[in-house]
Amino acid sequence: MENLKIKLKISNFSLIPILLLVMLANIISSPLDTLRFRTGLHLGVRENIHNIDFLATDKLNKFTSKYENITNQSFYIYGFTDVNLSSYFDFEFRYGFSSFNTMLTEGEFIGNVEINGETSPVNTIHNIDLKISMLTIEPVISLKPLKNYPIKIKFGHQIGLINTIDYSQFEKLTQEEIDRGITFTDGEVDQGVTRNNINGNLTEIKPYLAISMGLAYEYRVGKSLYLIPEVAYYYNYSDIIDNAIWTVNNFSMGLSVAYFINPGSYIDQDELEQREKFITDSLDNIKLIAHEKAITDSLNLEKQRSKQLAIEKEQLIKRKLKEEKLNALKIEKENKLKEDELNKEKNLLLTQKDNSKIIEKPIDVDSTCYSIIFESLDSRDDAQNILNNLNKLDLNTKVFIETWVNPTSKTKYYRIQTDCYQGLNTTIKARNHLNNKLSLTNQAFKLIIKRK
Repeated sequence: MENLKIKLKISNFSLIPILLLVMLANIISSPLDTLRFRTGLHLGVRENIHNIDFLATDKLNKFTSKYENITNQSFYIYGFTDVNLSSYFDFEFRYGFSSFNTMLTEGEFIGNVEINGETSPVNTIHNIDLKISMLTIEPVISLKPLKNYPIKIKFGHQIGLINTIDYSQFEKLTQEEIDRGITFTDGEVDQGVTRNNINGNLTEIKPYLAISMGLAYEYRVGKSLYLIPEVAYYYNYSDIIDNAIWTVNNFSMGLSVAYFINPGSYIDQDELEQREKFITDSLDNIKLIAHEKAITDSLNLEKQRSKQLAIEKEQLIKRKLKEEKLNALKIEKENKLKEDELNKEKNLLLTQKDNSKIIEKPIDVDSTCYSIIFESLDSRDDAQNILNNLNKLDLNTKVFIETWVNPTSKTKYYRIQTDCYQGLNTTIKARNHLNNKLSLTNQAFKLIIKRK
């Protein structure tokens, strides 16, 4: 049944050496100039955990056969060479020396003895000193799960070649029995307090087989030099001797010093990642600067356009104001000329009239159309009231309201004017007639304008 358990353990871990062989084949098939080789030395200590059942091993005379979770410390050393396969995988090969030295002790009650008429129990301690040393080889797969952190998870398979297992056994009375003066009748040394002194070695030795899982952190101290602290656990799945159950699991803790063999043939991964990060950051900065410059140029262009539009708008307003001013001056000048002309004509007529009436000056045929302006008012309602009053009188002419805007002040006025009269003399007569009709009021027609 125990042999069946061992076979099951071996079969469960058979995939690990197969994976290691596949990676080794991948290294062999790769061009050497594409591989990154590193070598180094590792030193450390181990906490060994022995589980032993000697069964049919009869060389250990009168020794208790079964021990569980017996611990001891030992040191180990190995050299290694690793090769980088990608940003996430390394393959490492280790070769070194390790020891599993341990001391096994067991107490035993061997009987009673009568001293001075009293019966007392007698106890002894069985001791066995085991010295185990071996040469080891271990292929290891290293995984780097975090790209920006130099942490590695390692899986390996260790094979240990044990030369001999030396042992030294003896049985010794406890200190209490020694103090009471008890000795063995078959005592061999130490004045009869020890017996069963046996020295020798175990020859039914099998290879030490264990799978390992560890965690390492690579600390770079130079361009090609690294310090690598590491912790690991080794599970021994096969007994180290025949005809017995004996496994040695262990926890290990150590420090590696690693150096790249060919630093000039490649760019270090960390340096490569730093360069890639520098290039990426530089490109991002260039893009950001270009984007900011584009925004700045766009804002400056928009400011220039706004400024130009403001200038053009201001110039347009000035030009329109100037044109309006010129037009107003022109209209004012024309009105002034018309007013001067009418005043001249009026003065001419006044000089020709007698004391009772206006002496009309014969005028040749005059086809010019004139209108008589009544008054200019600010309110249309006032103008409408005047118009209604005028329509009640027999004026013998058509009177209507016209809206007029002063070109200079932009003020709106309402003025009442008559229909068209042909000839200036006829117009003057009509104005006098209208004013006579309105003699009872303060209202009067004043201006005479020429109509086109």
